[in-house]
Amino acid sequence: MTVSSSGCRIDVVDIKTRCRDRWPEVLAAVCGIDRQLLDGRNHPCPLCDGTDRFRMIDAEAGALFCNQCFGRKNGDGIAAVQWLLKVDFRTACELIDKYLHLPTTSGHGTNGMMPTHRTSSRKFCNGQVAVAEAEQRMGPATATWPYHDAGGREVGIVGRWETEGGKTIRQFSEQEDGEWTCSAMPEPRPLFRLPEVLKATGRIWICEGEKAADKLRQIGLTATTSSGGARAARRSDWSVLAGREVIIWPDHDQPGQKYADDVLQILEKLDPPPTVRRINPADLQLAKSEDAVDWIDRHDTQMLEELLNSLEAIADAAPAVMAPKRKFAIEFIDSAKFAAADYRAEFLVKRILVRGQPCILGGAQKTLKTSIAVDLALSLGTGTRFLGEFDVPHIVPVGILSGESGGFTLQETALRVAHARGWLLSDAKVQWGLRLPQLGLSEHLAALADAVERLDLKVLMIDPAYLCLLKRDDGTSISFSNVFEMGDVLGRFSEAFAGLDCTPIVVHHESKSATTYRKRTNFGPPDLSDLSMAGFAEWARQWLLLGRREEYGHGTGIHRLWLNAGGSAGHGGLWALDIDEGKLQDDFSGRKWQVAVSTPDTMRQAQKDATEARKANDAATRDDRDRQKLLDVYKKYPAGETARVLGAAARLNHSRFQQVNQILLHDGEVEPVRIKKKKTGEYDGFRLVRKTRGFGGSPLDGSES
Repeated sequence: MTVSSSGCRIDVVDIKTRCRDRWPEVLAAVCGIDRQLLDGRNHPCPLCDGTDRFRMIDAEAGALFCNQCFGRKNGDGIAAVQWLLKVDFRTACELIDKYLHLPTTSGHGTNGMMPTHRTSSRKFCNGQVAVAEAEQRMGPATATWPYHDAGGREVGIVGRWETEGGKTIRQFSEQEDGEWTCSAMPEPRPLFRLPEVLKATGRIWICEGEKAADKLRQIGLTATTSSGGARAARRSDWSVLAGREVIIWPDHDQPGQKYADDVLQILEKLDPPPTVRRINPADLQLAKSEDAVDWIDRHDTQMLEELLNSLEAIADAAPAVMAPKRKFAIEFIDSAKFAAADYRAEFLVKRILVRGQPCILGGAQKTLKTSIAVDLALSLGTGTRFLGEFDVPHIVPVGILSGESGGFTLQETALRVAHARGWLLSDAKVQWGLRLPQLGLSEHLAALADAVERLDLKVLMIDPAYLCLLKRDDGTSISFSNVFEMGDVLGRFSEAFAGLDCTPIVVHHESKSATTYRKRTNFGPPDLSDLSMAGFAEWARQWLLLGRREEYGHGTGIHRLWLNAGGSAGHGGLWALDIDEGKLQDDFSGRKWQVAVSTPDTMRQAQKDATEARKANDAATRDDRDRQKLLDVYKKYPAGETARVLGAAARLNHSRFQQVNQILLHDGEVEPVRIKKKKTGEYDGFRLVRKTRGFGGSPLDGSES
């Protein structure tokens, strides 16, 4: 196959043959992309800038793939050049042919050589040369936007080419060696028009893309953006906006809103945080995908002053999505005010739970933590006794978020508990949720606080804790063993409830080593130090800890537990819980909720009495068994035998024989007798008592007396 180009024919098969196994080199040179992107691994796409979606899938054929924008008609390197440079098939072949210096056949049949022409030398002395080289391949750029560092030195350029096939964005940057390449700036990248942002004293406007930011700048506003597209906000350094007044103007589409969300999350972490307002494009009657450029173009008939006044009014009307936090201040009160202040604690559950103090409900695996949390929630939501034992002075609204048990189990447990107490579940002042928040995400904490305030919840339970500790704002994981990291997350969780009069209760588990240790030490009561992960014991101001008093008998439905409750208010105690959940039947019936609560002394005395009764019963059973064994042996020796022979025959040691034989003597079943041995003489022995009947006094068994 050949294609015509400027009066010459180019052999396409020859191009593919010459480029075989050289496509990474050819594509890097012809298209000006970093050759490191062509190593076969996943990389950001050079066109749509999508993260981890672009790769070379066939180095021999030159095939590239992007699962967002190049997933079809991408079978070889020529197609890749068409896609990257937005050119047609003939132009792509011509560019590759020029790079390879392939011999061509003229349209008149004479052979010739194309002049030497390389579209990219990979490195350039400055940004203007790099852009010029790209323009040789792609035509004049529609626009170029320079990026500068804080000192005003040019360190990057973003170029835009608009063609019938769409827009193409190229980034050029200065490298550590001072030379320029066609690649993104090293991270963290500077913001667009950084020197102007640093000098500005008023509002800073943020748009998605250099075109929109430059449009605002042209009418006299200080505007900036980040390079790399809507998905690359986190690759730039936004710290220069700390403490500033910022207006975010997103594009009216989903990527634009996502970009604004990303920028907002970044700004929230600055110290001090900026004041941020966010314009809603829909309020400006912008159509889908329109942006600041479209709005300004639509109002270009206004005088400049009127236009600026309109934009300032829009900014003033935009909702404040971030406000600077009040600076930390140390405050003191004198002793007289301190003595008169009302710091009294109030019980939500008497002897168990104090209002307003963070609480841990913890325990080993399968110690009914969720079930007891449900009992606590329903007791608070109905004003009835917790576990049937602990008084609840007032009904309070409760929320419970459970992400582990599932809807069926949570509902079934709640119905059992309610039925056992004679309640209707529908009457309980309890809100139920099956989706857990991430305590390391600011957005989730804000949503949690909003729900607590909206529903006027006085107690919020979260079950379990570990599923809420998987994410943080910066995308990193939380180190469960680092008390400082855990303290930061749990501290922010507590701060979310400040001023809301809501008591947070977190359901948590103890470490496996603690469970194993208590099994080895006769199932002692649980302690705060048994909890897994760092920080929880320090964070909790009160606790409800559950542990087994004995191994669970599988299939019995009977749980014998410890309840260790306490807190910094001085309340606390240790109780024994005996809970019968019943046995599940084939039709899912048979389950119940019967709870008995006792003090350790009562429980221990009951255990002691039961143990003694069991021992007495065991001893009586053993006596009866051994008594019968010995009687059976006596029947084998009607004339009697020595203690040694009788004990051996009954398989009783000397001490046990004496005990059992004494019982038989006492009951009149046996009697002492002298045993004659033919060779060795007479010995002490025993025989069955010969019972007689009738007037003749003959033995009952017919033997002689």
